Amino acid sequence: MAESGSIPINRIHFQMMAQNNLQILVFKDIEEISDWMIQKWLNLAQKTFQEKDQFIVAISGGKTPIPMYQKISHSDLPLSWDKTHFFLVDERFIPFDNPDSNFGMIKAHLFNQIPIPDENIHPIYIEKAVQLSAKRYEADINIFFNLRMKGLPRFDLILLGIGEDGHTASLFPKDDTLLEKQHLTRAVTSKRLKHPRITITLQVINHAKNIFFLATGEKKAKVIKDILRKRNPQFPASLVRPENGEITLLLDKQSASLI
Repeated sequence: MAESGSIPINRIHFQMMAQNNLQILVFKDIEEISDWMIQKWLNLAQKTFQEKDQFIVAISGGKTPIPMYQKISHSDLPLSWDKTHFFLVDERFIPFDNPDSNFGMIKAHLFNQIPIPDENIHPIYIEKAVQLSAKRYEADINIFFNLRMKGLPRFDLILLGIGEDGHTASLFPKDDTLLEKQHLTRAVTSKRLKHPRITITLQVINHAKNIFFLATGEKKAKVIKDILRKRNPQFPASLVRPENGEITLLLDKQSASLI
């Protein structure tokens, strides 16, 4: 059901509930998805500010969310950037000025366009080795959330993508990173990757309050069908099942064409 102030329900082309905490919304295109997401972002932030003075999010890189970040950055809604803290879901082990850097992309299309304090942005720093970057990011998360031994951070919102192979964040099929229970972050060094990566772990994702998957284009249609109909555990995205949170899958007509 569309929330008060969101885009009219007749602009949502398809909607269903797959299970108790999973909402699936299908829109015409990324523009409609972005309109809905901006209003949802505002609603969640305002609700959060009734309980605490920070709205803490983890967002993804890649090409798919660029139009959304551009639209959010130019929104005239009161999004309270001074009270919003951004973390990254994952990052490639490359300098920020590399075209493949998630942080570089997000900085260009979002951070540089909004009045946000530098201290509210929490990148994954590139150290001398990828394992050191993962350790530093874990330490940064621990300090920010004031976590005690074996505690988990509670993100208010996490925005994820889905790869054609069913990966999400930098959690790939058959990778032992999926089994990580001791750490909040991991270095990912698979030979199939162009660059090593650093990612938050599955347990961190599953501890979030609100998780949004964004998938567009017909190339994502088959994996979306397999994830939803088969709940195939070989797809890391299928393993995102929050303990006490909500999942919303945001699709365009092309990515939803097989469901």
